[in-house]
Amino acid sequence: MKPRAAGRWCVVVAALFAVGLVPTAQALAATGNCPQQTLTISNSSASPPSPLFGWAAGAAADDSGNIYVADNTGTVYRFDSAGNQTLSINNSSANPPSPPFGDPNGLGSVAVDLSGNIYVSDIGNGIYRFDSSGNQTLAINNASVPPPSPYFTSDGVGSESVAVDPQGNIYVTDRNSGSNGTVYRFDPTGNQTLAITGVNLSPEAVAADADGNIFVTGSNGVTRFDPSGNPTLVINNSSANPPSPQFDAPYGVAVDSLGNIHVSAYFS
Repeated sequence: MKPRAAGRWCVVVAALFAVGLVPTAQALAATGNCPQQTLTISNSSASPPSPLFGWAAGAAADDSGNIYVADNTGTVYRFDSAGNQTLSINNSSANPPSPPFGDPNGLGSVAVDLSGNIYVSDIGNGIYRFDSSGNQTLAINNASVPPPSPYFTSDGVGSESVAVDPQGNIYVTDRNSGSNGTVYRFDPTGNQTLAITGVNLSPEAVAADADGNIFVTGSNGVTRFDPSGNPTLVINNSSANPPSPQFDAPYGVAVDSLGNIHVSAYFS
């Protein structure tokens, strides 16, 4: 595996639950050079987000320890490593997305690249890229040129998850397009370079490593694909090395610089 840039490579998990009625985004330092500590950012924390979280659906972290959260209700936040908000992007911000965020299905996930660019999946509508100041620099959707092929589905599960690799390639899951879902790869200018379909995935989340391998969660557990789209590893309840305890609805996935695969599941 190619070495990654020096820095703090953390696994960040969006906690899809509410404490009382307050959804939280929880950043877990799990690998690399991150300190072994937990930070919780919520509507009742010392530095709550503004506007307040509605439902924290996705999270990511960069080399400097900044934390990025996609709120399903239509806002992307950036917090510093101490939990202080430093940026928000939504339809009423100084630089609103075009077309507007989150209608009608909300935001799904967020990713960040080595330059601090922010990638957001707008479920059913497409993918946005913003620079570190919150200015939109790319939109990939059914109206863009060139559009994805086949088109993103707009039924609440299209363009659900986004990831980016160190080369700036963008990966998107669309659960209902093609045959049982499609995983797309786009180059940094938005041109489609790969579509993986017909593999009984019903894909949920996606991640990519420095070598261009693609990791997808879905109805078949976790599948790793090589850069050409060929499956090279399957981890599920019936595989040679099943998870313990067994998967129950695997959802989030991340891969670290050592090639370890981290998976979150709804009910495990």
